[in-house]
Amino acid sequence: MGELADENSMIIVAADAMRSSFGCSYAHLHTWFTQAFFEALAQSGRFEQAYQLAAKTIQHRELEGEAYEHSMPQIHVGAAIRSKLAQIEERSTKASKWEPPNYATEEGKIAKQLLGDYVAVRGKGGSNPQVHWWQLKKIAATGNGNYQISAWGEQQYKLAGNFDGVFDSKSGAMTFDVPTVGKLRLVAKPDQLILKSGASPDLVFDKVPRREAIETKAKFAPVNLRAKESSAIRLVYISASDCAPCRAWERDHLDGGNLLKKPEFRDVEVVTAKRLSLKNRLRKGDLPEKIAHIYDKWDSQRDYERLLTRTPAFVVLINDEIRTWSTGQFLDSPIYPFLRAALREKKGMAELR
Repeated sequence: MGELADENSMIIVAADAMRSSFGCSYAHLHTWFTQAFFEALAQSGRFEQAYQLAAKTIQHRELEGEAYEHSMPQIHVGAAIRSKLAQIEERSTKASKWEPPNYATEEGKIAKQLLGDYVAVRGKGGSNPQVHWWQLKKIAATGNGNYQISAWGEQQYKLAGNFDGVFDSKSGAMTFDVPTVGKLRLVAKPDQLILKSGASPDLVFDKVPRREAIETKAKFAPVNLRAKESSAIRLVYISASDCAPCRAWERDHLDGGNLLKKPEFRDVEVVTAKRLSLKNRLRKGDLPEKIAHIYDKWDSQRDYERLLTRTPAFVVLINDEIRTWSTGQFLDSPIYPFLRAALREKKGMAELR
């Protein structure tokens, strides 16, 4: 909160200086904390009480497994502002509930219904099931019941990209022109998308929370990337000497060992690499000798450029092949579920508890 925190200010933040808040997805107009705070404020009519209620709501969601770490909301209420807030609270009236005002419009109602993550798995019983993942990201009215809709799609491990289409609210159908495939037609049902195909059975996508989408992709990996009993599982962590979020992750997981000292991770080898600074691109010499041979592959493929230039960065390797990688805050990344999935495979377990 820094210099803003004084006797004349009230400051409420969704996370502390070293963490991120949750709920930044296309399906939500607000983060978890913002939603919880406004709902609590409508019921209590008291700012500090609303914060306490919201913080408990967030902690409960995190402890129940919807997040991988705690976001640690924070509040500061100065002595001088507290009396002013009391005057406002005395004039306020309680409400039974709070609903984001954007949802009051027709466009908002459709956005609430449609936007979010949808997942389908084809061939679950086969040797190489295919995960299909669609994100409906943005919608805008064009008139006559039609809406422009923006989406991201990942189909059959080969079709991935951002696509623009049209949604017809009367028929519930949306169409996308995809360069590599042609025209795709999906029909929206409550909490489902149905991909219509004349050549094969319809593919049904279920609307799921973002975390469930990530865990589904982690669980049904391509057969050549699955771990076996003899497989080496490595978590490569890339930092920089002047990266503050890196220090926070190291404090919580390398020094304190809150994550990596868990029994389930005894079969994971953690390998660290450090760039000279945030301004310097990762070099081959920055990697430990045991994995330095992987660098040439990263350096030769444009898709890995962010991995070489951003920190913190994390890579899950199965026998030195990339299972997944991510940059940014660990708690919002897919790294943890991908690690757990690889460990389940190595142990031949259906679940890792």
